[in-house]
Amino acid sequence: MKKGCILKSIFIFVIVGGSVVYIVREYGRGFYESSKEKFVSSVLNEIEDQMERISAHSLDTQLYNSIMNRIKDIKDSKVDDVKLQMKLLFGDVETLVSLSNEKIKENELLKNTIRKYEGRKENRN
Repeated sequence: MKKGCILKSIFIFVIVGGSVVYIVREYGRGFYESSKEKFVSSVLNEIEDQMERISAHSLDTQLYNSIMNRIKDIKDSKVDDVKLQMKLLFGDVETLVSLSNEKIKENELLKNTIRKYEGRKENRN
């Protein structure tokens, strides 16, 4: 490789590297913040839609109201404060899902018991 070629590639590398550093310092923060806001709002909207679907089947209205209030608080808060609130929200959603799973299991057990009882009743006749 010639000396001129090496110097030219070092020069181009420095110019490109400097340009990248400048762009990241000047515009990176704004891009990061707007991306984070869009992500948080899309996640909250999806959770809110799912919660509205679940609310008709859920008997635990206190937990449902708590989750909806957390979603409202997260939407009203700053993006930097969202991380802890999202952890709490996901904890509440996880609790609601586990309660729903328990209710589904109880319903299946109840259905099976009714089927057994109806089977015994039909055998008697």
